[in-house]
Amino acid sequence: MMAVHSDASVAPTGVTVEPIIAIIRRLIDVLDQETKQLERNEVDSLSHFIDQKSRSLLELNRALSEQPSPADIPGLDEELVRLRQAFDSNREMLGIHMAAVQEITEVIATAMRQADSDGTYSTRIYAR
Repeated sequence: MMAVHSDASVAPTGVTVEPIIAIIRRLIDVLDQETKQLERNEVDSLSHFIDQKSRSLLELNRALSEQPSPADIPGLDEELVRLRQAFDSNREMLGIHMAAVQEITEVIATAMRQADSDGTYSTRIYAR
């Protein structure tokens, strides 16, 4: 589990920026949790991660738009690097799962085409 920093960072403008860093850290945590579930192939409860990620990204966008100078936020660059790494790992695991779903879909579609082409579901049977 990641360490949570409780110090309130203050930009040179005097604006407390801790909420922005906290939002980024929460988003990293959500991404890490989802990635771990994907690694363990626990895909039955992933839908709540979609909501959490969307909510966190919206919250981050709003917080950053209210910040007069995001470049002045101490520690932001480091947190954004960590966020990028979390996104990359998450995207990789989602890609692996999507490829597996695609492969399964192709196997099922092939089986259905073969079953259909052997005359099993042919209209000739009903025309007699």
